[in-house]
Amino acid sequence: MRVKNRLLAPEVLQTSVMDCGPAVLKCLLEGFGIAASYDRLREACQTEVDGTSIDTIERVVQELGLQAEQIMVPLDHVLLNASQILPAIVVVQPSNGCIHFVLAWNRHGWRVQVMDPATGRRWPACKQFLNEIY
Repeated sequence: MRVKNRLLAPEVLQTSVMDCGPAVLKCLLEGFGIAASYDRLREACQTEVDGTSIDTIERVVQELGLQAEQIMVPLDHVLLNASQILPAIVVVQPSNGCIHFVLAWNRHGWRVQVMDPATGRRWPACKQFLNEIY
């Protein structure tokens, strides 16, 4: 399925501490014009007390018709236009030390649009965002 993404990622906030996976997935899907139920995604992602696995997120995205692949990218390539990886679900480690999923939607000059399901949309400097990546 080939779809065009929006300029701004939809803002989707998680409803519990462990729901960053389904929330970031809902944001990604709706950004590509695919309606998604938060509760159904939470169920499909098998979100439990320890959150959601990236393997499950990959599988759900593929089942819904989008191309998805887990890749490790050198930090200095994450935000390069030539890498063509955005939008991407990115694993970050906030100051609280817990692993967390965010959606890096696109880059605008020296800033990157990030939809963080814990706090909402934000526009960190590229260097700041790269320092958050796990």
